[in-house]
Amino acid sequence: MAFLADKITNYLIARGVIAEEDYSIYHYGFQTGIELFICLFAGTIIACILNIFFEFIVVLSVLLPLRAYICGIHMKSFISCFFCSVVLVTCGPLLARNIMLSKLCIILVCIGIAVVLDRLAFITTKYQSDSEEVVFFARQRKRILVCILLILVLFSIFDAKGLMKQVLYALVVALVSVMAELVLIKQKDAPEISNPG
Repeated sequence: MAFLADKITNYLIARGVIAEEDYSIYHYGFQTGIELFICLFAGTIIACILNIFFEFIVVLSVLLPLRAYICGIHMKSFISCFFCSVVLVTCGPLLARNIMLSKLCIILVCIGIAVVLDRLAFITTKYQSDSEEVVFFARQRKRILVCILLILVLFSIFDAKGLMKQVLYALVVALVSVMAELVLIKQKDAPEISNPG
């Protein structure tokens, strides 16, 4: 995808649409956008084949906005990211259908995960961002989590327990992503702690 992003960015620079000093910003944006589009396109096709389109949409509606503000784990290559992402948003919802919890229990577990996720994501964003970004990310993350919990309550009111399970599943995926990133952070910091010189 880097090759295609490079071609698009260089074309826009040649046409005078963007400045040459902004190359890296635009290149990153185009590459990320192309990769996201490919993942979403493949996921949508698989979700339609598996007849889980609405579950897929609910999982995406929770994961995509959260993913931007939790600083969870990132794969090192597009292929591994593609495989992991598509499996998580297509096969995961099939497994989530089998969650055997009451509606109240799902709500309580989701609230607990949201609180833990917010606290752990504060650590990951603090590690990867400056103080202004950390505050901004925390504010956005809280808003998103409140919206997710409100949607969860609406699903409960309308007796859409199947969709409630998908919200729970998506929150668990987000939490696991943040926990995995915390493990990587600890591994990166461990040599510095053991060898201060």
